[in-house]
Amino acid sequence: MYHRFNDERYPSTSISNQNFTDQIDYLTKENFKILPLSDLVSFFKGETTLPDKSIFITVDDGYKSFYENGFPILKEKNLPFSLFLSTKFVSKNNDSDFMNWEMIKELAQNNGDILNHTASHKKLVNLEIEEVKKEILLAEKKINSKVPSLKILSYPFG
Repeated sequence: MYHRFNDERYPSTSISNQNFTDQIDYLTKENFKILPLSDLVSFFKGETTLPDKSIFITVDDGYKSFYENGFPILKEKNLPFSLFLSTKFVSKNNDSDFMNWEMIKELAQNNGDILNHTASHKKLVNLEIEEVKKEILLAEKKINSKVPSLKILSYPFG
C-alpha cells in the first residue's frame, strides 16, 4: 500500500522513485504474481484460486505524485494496480497535490482499478451510520460516473 511518490515533504507516507523501482524490480525478478484486486475478490468468493506469491499493489488518496512518478513505472511494466480515491479531493487546479479526472481516467485505461476511499476521507468510526453510508455511496456514485469501478472499499485511517 502506497500514498505519495518521490515527495520529500512527507517522508512518512512517500516512497522515492528509486525505492519503488527497486521494489517492483524485486517482485518481478522473484516471480511474484502482481494481480488486480478483482482476482482477490474472486478468490474470497470461492470462484478462483490465487497463484503462489500473489501480490496486489494499492495506492491511497489520489495524490498527483503517484500519477507523475509511480504510475509511469507500473505502466512501463504493464502491471495492474488499484487507486483508492477520496472523491472530494479530485482537483481541477493544476497546482493541487491531487489528480484530476483526466489523470484518473488515464490510470483506468492502463491497468488501474479506481476504487472507493469514501467521499471526504473522514474517520468513519467518529460518524453516525447514516453519514458513513453517505460517505461511501457519494464516492461510489462519483467514481462510477467517471470510470468503471468495482465495489471495493479501503477504509480511511485503517
